[in-house]
Amino acid sequence: MPVASEYAFPFEHHQKFSLDNPTISSPGVSKREYVASRVLQGMLSNPQTAIGNLSPEQRQALVYTAVLLADELLAALSAQ
Repeated sequence: MPVASEYAFPFEHHQKFSLDNPTISSPGVSKREYVASRVLQGMLSNPQTAIGNLSPEQRQALVYTAVLLADELLAALSAQ
């Protein structure tokens, strides 16, 4: 299974008062999205990163790096 198609936090909710659609479900976010967001959160938590002073190119580089690191982490974990 490709790394990006695995999901984190899926849920199913049964509504008590609905006749048309008694169940709401969602696969959640992909593991790739979840890990990339946590990586980005970690990078931005560095107090030396002046978020407001970053150029669009620097912001794009941070996002690209977060996704790249997330992919590498998930690939390493699936190889174990």
